[in-house]
Amino acid sequence: MHTGQLLERQGQHEDARLAYEAALLNGSATRPESIAQLHRWVARTHLQEANYTSATERARAALTLAETTGDEVGRGHAINILAVVQWRQGNLDDAKYLYSLARESAGRSGEARLAAMTASNLGVIATVRGEDNEARAYFESSLMDARGAGLADQAIAALVNLGLLSMHSGDLAQAGKYFADGRELSTAIGDLSTIITTDLHIAKLYIRQGNHAGARETCARVREIAAQIGGAHEAGEAEHVYGLVARASGDAAGAEQHFLRAEAIALARSDLILQGESARELAELYRSQGRNRHTLQRLNQAHRLFAQLRARRELADVDRRTAVLESDFLEVVRKWGDSIESKDLYTQGHCVRVADLSCALWTRAGAGDDTSLFWFRIGALLHDVGKLMVPADV
Repeated sequence: MHTGQLLERQGQHEDARLAYEAALLNGSATRPESIAQLHRWVARTHLQEANYTSATERARAALTLAETTGDEVGRGHAINILAVVQWRQGNLDDAKYLYSLARESAGRSGEARLAAMTASNLGVIATVRGEDNEARAYFESSLMDARGAGLADQAIAALVNLGLLSMHSGDLAQAGKYFADGRELSTAIGDLSTIITTDLHIAKLYIRQGNHAGARETCARVREIAAQIGGAHEAGEAEHVYGLVARASGDAAGAEQHFLRAEAIALARSDLILQGESARELAELYRSQGRNRHTLQRLNQAHRLFAQLRARRELADVDRRTAVLESDFLEVVRKWGDSIESKDLYTQGHCVRVADLSCALWTRAGAGDDTSLFWFRIGALLHDVGKLMVPADV
């Protein structure tokens, strides 16, 4: 078990799993609590590889053992893993429900690690949904529990999440302090996965501060460690940040390739958050290049993904970008409409009337959402666009 934990901290998840399986098979683990713990640790290694079916099977085995023996701590930890499986697949409502159940187990058992872990996980969901005050309360509670019990890994998670909240609110100096504390702790315990996570957020902070060289250097370090441990999730996040750096540096082609690679990894791992973020950043990149059709496609894709996650902050950002794009389209269409009607004074106002009547029919029929209605109106306004090519004398 000790060997497995060491291997896991070094990112060698398959080897760690073999060590845990050996402990299960050789009979050295005899207490039900230890057997359940080994099942949970095996589940954790499957999670790292996005093998959600195997992770669920092992977590359920651990849960059955815990409930059979009345092990409240083991029950809470098993439920927490099941919650992580739901979280990773974008099922945030189910994840929140399961995290809450696990947190109740932490309260009944008084187990500090479980309390810190569940508080942090619930805080992450609150952050995604834009509930910043609730998220901060969870993260501060997690940090207090972790520090009180000497749990470095949980303290790191809380510090990183508090840093992200500070960055969202624009307090970059405070964010830097949280990330630096998390990085120091990660280095002290030699946990490569948490070093990568912390460094990625530090790179994003550098981008916000305009320190592109620092961001690139940090990304290079992350990529090197990710290759060392074979971490696909970490590699996907690194590609995303590399894309941000490339775009900020004016390398549009490089940025596109990095975002597309991040998206491919996210798709392979069913990571809806990274998929949504990649689509949003690709939309921003395409907009800067005047590729409006591609921009619209990516914004719509991001909207669908963030709506599925009920990610309010991200939805608001995507909708703001979509509104800017719609405004640009509308201005172009108005100019075209004026040109169309300048060719034929007898039909002045016709395009607008067709659009108004068409949209009234659409609304009566309940044909779709507001975004679709906007583009339906654009199409109606342009139904006579062919007149632009008809000679004025005709």
